[in-house]
Amino acid sequence: GQRDAGIIERATKGLSRPLNVLNATLSTQAYLLGDDFTLADLNLSGVMDLLKMLEFDFSDWPAVKDWLAACYGRESYARAKNVGS
Repeated sequence: GQRDAGIIERATKGLSRPLNVLNATLSTQAYLLGDDFTLADLNLSGVMDLLKMLEFDFSDWPAVKDWLAACYGRESYARAKNVGS
């Protein structure tokens, strides 16, 4: 179906604050808790996968976009995502 621009705009506004905080954190370190990939990264990137499926535009949050690419590119992420498939 058609994408509703109003819904997308409201959702983006609602996500702006937490994404700004996340982007600031990931601008200074590779992962949520520092230099190592942890369960926290796996958990949050899994939730963020919903936004990816909705083709959410992360261009205003480049550190988040890079972090997601790093998470999704991990072999362990692919294995975890395929559990139960």
